[in-house]
Amino acid sequence: MNSAMPVYEYEPEDRDCFMCEGRIQALQGIHEEALKHCPWCGLDVRRVISNVTIKLPGVIHNEKKGFTTWKRTETGVWEKTDGAGPDILMASEAQKKEFREGKKKPKVIDLDAE
Repeated sequence: MNSAMPVYEYEPEDRDCFMCEGRIQALQGIHEEALKHCPWCGLDVRRVISNVTIKLPGVIHNEKKGFTTWKRTETGVWEKTDGAGPDILMASEAQKKEFREGKKKPKVIDLDAE
C-alpha cells in the first residue's frame, strides 16, 4: 500500500484573504476529507485543482503497449525515444516558415456544423 501524502491547495470560497495571500497548501492523506475552513484565518475554503506530479516506479516502455514516444529537440524536429516508427520526425523548411510567420493555423473542428 502506498502511503502518499499529496499537497492540496485551497482558496477562500467567496472573497480574497490578505492574511493567507489567496491560497494555502495542506499536506493531507488521499482519503482525508477536504478542509472546510482555513487553518490560519478561519474563512470557508474550497479545494482547487493545481499542478500534479506523479512518480511511477521504473520506466514505462510505451513500445510494449503499442505506442511511440517522440521528444522535441528543436522547432520542427522530434526524435523517437521509445516505440516503433521513424527515428526522426522533421518539418520541411516551408512548414517551419509558415509556423514562424503565423500562417499555419490550427485546424478547428466545428462540432455543431451539420
